[in-house]
Amino acid sequence: MITIKNKIKRQQKNFWNNCLFHPTDAVEDAWGKRILDRMAEDKSIHTVRIYTMFEDIVLMDENGNLTYDFRLNDLRLDYLIEKGYDLLLAYGMMPDCIAVNKNATSCVSKNKTRYKGKLINTSVPYDYNLWEQICFEYTRHIIDRYGIDVVSKWHIQCFNEADIPGFFMSDIPLEDVYTRLREYASLYTAFVNGIVRASDKMHIGGPALAGRLDFWKGF
Repeated sequence: MITIKNKIKRQQKNFWNNCLFHPTDAVEDAWGKRILDRMAEDKSIHTVRIYTMFEDIVLMDENGNLTYDFRLNDLRLDYLIEKGYDLLLAYGMMPDCIAVNKNATSCVSKNKTRYKGKLINTSVPYDYNLWEQICFEYTRHIIDRYGIDVVSKWHIQCFNEADIPGFFMSDIPLEDVYTRLREYASLYTAFVNGIVRASDKMHIGGPALAGRLDFWKGF
């Protein structure tokens, strides 16, 4: 709050009252819910950042058509919204069914897998139009489910830490910034195009980076 002569002039949210909730799929579990419940009760956190986890959502049928199963996604988002949080959604990771390299996997941890035995695919898509379609369908789904008045208050970004191999293009050396930037620019453009197709009211942000300033300047 801002006070002048002991009188409150304006209440404001502090920029640090936001958090990354990780792993995202812990929202489904009792221990994850306990953490979210405590934060909601003491009102210490206003915005929660999670991954959309497209790997849990997107499949391809025998005819080469993309199919979607939003059930896990909806369980996660329903709970967060029920607790009163605004969301920052990192769109990713790459579904295996559209990945150029299905073996470009990463656990991004000291363990052999991520939470619940999962891996993430860090590959680029073989067709950026398919990536755009996924971003469009996901955005349309959350708008249909929660309403544009709610969803337009959220923030959206493309992938996580695309400047390092752990999350993006694990088969490309860290030093090859040009290749990483070129592909991320295509990924980001398709991401924006897909979201805007669904609505021009969404808050779209830049990349979340691990700290490579050369990547940021290039972007």
